[in-house]
Amino acid sequence: MTEGPHPTPAAPPVPPVVEAVPRGGAVAVFAAGALLVFAGITTLLLCLAVQQAGQLVRSVPQLLDQASVQAERFGIRFDDPQVQQRLRSALERAPALLASSIGAIYGVLGGVSARCSRR
Repeated sequence: MTEGPHPTPAAPPVPPVVEAVPRGGAVAVFAAGALLVFAGITTLLLCLAVQQAGQLVRSVPQLLDQASVQAERFGIRFDDPQVQQRLRSALERAPALLASSIGAIYGVLGGVSARCSRR
């Protein structure tokens, strides 16, 4: 005579969830936590970006030397006054271009955030 598998005992009933914090308070705590996480990540990324920008600025002379060697292969000389003027002009525009790019990125992120929060 073969016996079938033994039935497993039923699990004890799960007690009902007790609300220790009202729903509005829980939402506020969650939102504050999410905001802190977002602020922390943003701060970390900005710190890394500033470090990278500093390293780039420190390496510009070496990069220009390397670019000068490469450009001479194509007949472009960095000691040419016209080339120097174009380089100065590009370097003078760089901070404004960077600032407007960062502003545009934050504007897009703000718009996406506002749109998502309306849903």
